[in-house]
Amino acid sequence: MKAKLACLALLAAATGGLAGEDDSWVEPMKAVRAKFTGQRGTVAQFGDSITITMAFFTPLSMEHKNVPADLVEAHAWIRKYVQPRCWRAWKGPRFGNEGSTTTEWGLANISAWLKKLNPEVALIMWGTNDTYQGPKPPKYTDNLRLIVQACLDNGTVPILYTIPPKGDQAGNAKNTAHVESFVEAARTVAAEKKIPLVDFYKEIMTRQPTEFHKTLLGDGLHPSYPQPYQLDFSEEALKHSGYTLRNYLTLKKLWEVYQKVLSPGKAATAAEAEPERKGPTFKGRPAVLVARPATEPAVDGRLDDPCWEKADPLPFRPLDGSADKPKHATWAKLLATDKTLFIAIQCAETDQLRSRTRDRDANIWEDDSVELFIKPGPEATRQYHHLIVNPEGSFLDDLGGDNEAWQSNLKLAVAKAKDAWSVEAAIPLDELTKGHDKAKLAGPWRLNLTRMRQPRGDDIPAEETALAPTEDPSSHVPDMFAYAWLEALGGKPPERVIFQQNFESDGDWDGDIETNNVPAGSKRALAGHAKDKYHARFIRVGIRKPPARAAATTLVRFRYFVNKPGPIEVMAFDLTQRDNYAGSLAAPEVGKWAEATLNITRDFRRKDGSPASMAPGDAIDDLFFGAGTPGEKAFQLLVDDVILVGTD
Repeated sequence: MKAKLACLALLAAATGGLAGEDDSWVEPMKAVRAKFTGQRGTVAQFGDSITITMAFFTPLSMEHKNVPADLVEAHAWIRKYVQPRCWRAWKGPRFGNEGSTTTEWGLANISAWLKKLNPEVALIMWGTNDTYQGPKPPKYTDNLRLIVQACLDNGTVPILYTIPPKGDQAGNAKNTAHVESFVEAARTVAAEKKIPLVDFYKEIMTRQPTEFHKTLLGDGLHPSYPQPYQLDFSEEALKHSGYTLRNYLTLKKLWEVYQKVLSPGKAATAAEAEPERKGPTFKGRPAVLVARPATEPAVDGRLDDPCWEKADPLPFRPLDGSADKPKHATWAKLLATDKTLFIAIQCAETDQLRSRTRDRDANIWEDDSVELFIKPGPEATRQYHHLIVNPEGSFLDDLGGDNEAWQSNLKLAVAKAKDAWSVEAAIPLDELTKGHDKAKLAGPWRLNLTRMRQPRGDDIPAEETALAPTEDPSSHVPDMFAYAWLEALGGKPPERVIFQQNFESDGDWDGDIETNNVPAGSKRALAGHAKDKYHARFIRVGIRKPPARAAATTLVRFRYFVNKPGPIEVMAFDLTQRDNYAGSLAAPEVGKWAEATLNITRDFRRKDGSPASMAPGDAIDDLFFGAGTPGEKAFQLLVDDVILVGTD
């Protein structure tokens, strides 16, 4: 009983007047954030084995049950806000977390990590290993100060954690005092530096003051993570799963930091996050429509056939999911008939190629190379066909890692130019679809294309890029592959209707109802009025109860009639960003009703011309159509069947 009282007394003394319990850090962190030059949503995790584990932070990217009402919005926010590479790819010593490390290791490497990652926020916890390896306070305290200061100087907002208790302090006042000297050191640094603090130690001891070592610790050193309490924010889970508790506290603190410091407008100098990919997505991954060519390409590696000219290029991005622009550009194009899949990949390269002629199914991955991963059906399994090709035309083909299971009768050609090398291949579809349900071959399929550019000496590291970044050091991550639909087999990416207006009944708009000049199948259309200083005729279509929500890719489709040539300008008002995004139909048909589809996500820009894109989830509450020049007489602009559709 005396030991229990001693423990509680020490806890009470140590937790009085904690840093991070008030808003004293908010204004200083706004000043730090104003210096930030990196990408929004980048979160580094600096620490030891309690941080490197996938049990920490990564689960916040997943669905949880029993999320408290006051954190539902926060959980939805963090899953969209954090850059995908931070969840998994930013684990390991190259990214600032490793088991058995102390603040000495952190201090020695913090500058290099900040230069490499340039994170918006850094989650920092070292100390458990320091308690028995050293350094101890005051050296430990000084190390934390310097680690935190490096973040502040970089424009990175640090969130500091106190360490969890250790199992050997249960009922032992001496061991408790030793651990709490490290806890108090973190509190001191947070108060001095005016930074946000997650008092993990206090939260554990508050929930389990005497049984912490049996519930919230798993082995006396690391937090527990029992399966029944994973991905669960119930009070019971927070009392029995140490990592669940740390993730819960991290979510709360990040949400608070976002609302008070990071939210838009807090730091005008910060670089905005680049869009994940300018193109359709499905279930959060790239969505690719493989078009049917009018004529088949000659497989010669040159990629100069007319059918390739009409195919959309698919740009590659860093494999780890970062927003960095690849130093060596790569794009692919895909076509398919009902018999053959055609693949074209072009790799920019001005240096000497690193490859040699190899036997079939040899170690092609050791060379500069490109890879194809493909399987019918939407399931993320490892039973995909896999092809690797190097610049010499040597290749490896396998099915599910078994070379004997796929020995393709493909046609393959490579070409080398002064500034690039390219691959062209034709693969019989019956090889890829054997054993699959023919009725399901329209799609979706799972697909990825990657490039490995080998290192050039010690100073130029390897560069790996992909159509669908895996956010992992490995390219073999089928969960992260793109989805594909083959037009020749009846495939088409699914769309959802976000909003539609046919003007057949009352609604929210500015314009005049037209009943004479209407398209086939309609009784009414909307005619533009002349009450606009920028156009001869102008139309507003309101979407206010409730506003539409932008998808990952949002399209506007409409029927129109104009009686004179000239572009039709279309604008969408983004209520979330409180700005207009504008695009245009450059050469509309004249004198008859016609249809148009414009890609808001890809092609519309803010009125100031900035390259920002409308973000998924943004509220759209008005669409505008304008044409002609002010004062132009007898101009007609009519629209009908306005539809917003999206792919996610």
